[in-house]
Amino acid sequence: KTIILLQNNGKPLPSIQSIRNVLYGIKTEVVKEIKASVEELKQYVGDYEIVPEFILSFTVKDEKIFVQATGQSAAEIFKEKNDLFFLKIVEAKLQFTRDEKGLVDAVVLLQGGQELKGMKKK
Repeated sequence: KTIILLQNNGKPLPSIQSIRNVLYGIKTEVVKEIKASVEELKQYVGDYEIVPEFILSFTVKDEKIFVQATGQSAAEIFKEKNDLFFLKIVEAKLQFTRDEKGLVDAVVLLQGGQELKGMKKK
């Protein structure tokens, strides 16, 4: 089977994996978002360095949290469970970690089978 995706607008395309799942009748788990308070979301605000010159910046606006990678547009992220968020525009998750004091100190980008950790910049 061949999958060809064409696009002439800026809307996100479905992932190849989700299309394969439909073609082969594989049921996929639907991730549901959990509402988070602005106070909770503010814990994650800041810049996290994945590698030199590649930063994930998290901001809160209008009771929503957004991530912006270096050189890319900002995208809203959605809470899946405590300290774990997902994106709807790409298949990726963001797992925040905490230090011994319970403060957010890093984020792990989970995408394409890779785990890339970024420490929060002070």
